[in-house]
Amino acid sequence: MTDLMSVLDKAVKLQSESRRLESGAEGQDQANRVARRVAEIEAALTRLSGLARAARALRQHATAEVSLAGLDAGRRDLARRAAGSIPSDSAFVAARRKVDSTADALAAAIQVAWKEWADGQMAALPDGRIAMLEIAHQAPARATLKTLRGLAGEAVATADCIAEFTAAYAGLREELDGAKDVPETILGLLDSLSRRPVTLRDVTDDQIALLRALGLDSEIQVRRIGG
Repeated sequence: MTDLMSVLDKAVKLQSESRRLESGAEGQDQANRVARRVAEIEAALTRLSGLARAARALRQHATAEVSLAGLDAGRRDLARRAAGSIPSDSAFVAARRKVDSTADALAAAIQVAWKEWADGQMAALPDGRIAMLEIAHQAPARATLKTLRGLAGEAVATADCIAEFTAAYAGLREELDGAKDVPETILGLLDSLSRRPVTLRDVTDDQIALLRALGLDSEIQVRRIGG
């Protein structure tokens, strides 16, 4: 792939040229114009570079493919126009628009790939087994689960976000794979408790005993209606 920052390198050289022109008023105006356009190109390229890193992180950690074709859009034209002279405003603007367009398309592709993969990972996570972990491990596991859900729902999946998700997911998945499934005798009860209030009449003595044995009794509150 063509060096993504080659346009920026060219722009930096133009900054040096602009300083040479500062001897007169016209040169000062030219220098200011070039400095402004260089800053715009630099910001656009920084964004595109970050998106490229995110796409590579998806490929590395999530085995999700996102095409990196066209990353040097706008580079060749600006480089040609910068050969031996300072590009016009229209040349800078055209190059920046091409970079922005490429970045927008890449960002959209990353989000589609990320959502599909992250949602699949979360759906496959046996998070119901957190209740079967040792008491001391349950709170950290729930905190990790909350973090994973937040990362999976990120509007912009960055390389750091993807790396954090995959590392946290791997650790929690390993822990849950070593835990037992929630007993069927209380699975329905736990589901009901998560959706609506349940009266004590609806809970059997055996279920209460099992909840105590599993250490889940500390996570359940009992309140008197109207009390």
